[in-house]
Amino acid sequence: MARLRRQQDAGGVVVTAVTEDGGCAGGGGAAAPVGAVSEVAGIAVRAPHRRRGLASAITADVTRRLFHAGTEVAWLEAGGEDSWRVYQRVGYRPGGQRLYIAMD
Repeated sequence: MARLRRQQDAGGVVVTAVTEDGGCAGGGGAAAPVGAVSEVAGIAVRAPHRRRGLASAITADVTRRLFHAGTEVAWLEAGGEDSWRVYQRVGYRPGGQRLYIAMD
């Protein structure tokens, strides 16, 4: 929680989905924008709550909050095809590929 509070205090976004009994169903967030650009990250839904549209709702809310606060570009990386389908439903589109290089 302390890390999430620091993220919000720095201008980032944190969204948490709460169950009727007060438990955590899922969440996600975004880093504070730098030059009006921010990365949406950490979108996750606990297993009992999956396949109900919650990941899409969390992603959409994080993105909406970013743009409402003045972000002009929001980007994310999908962890696989299932994640990508969620992000596409919200409106994200491929914009390129990232290349990771490790130096020994």
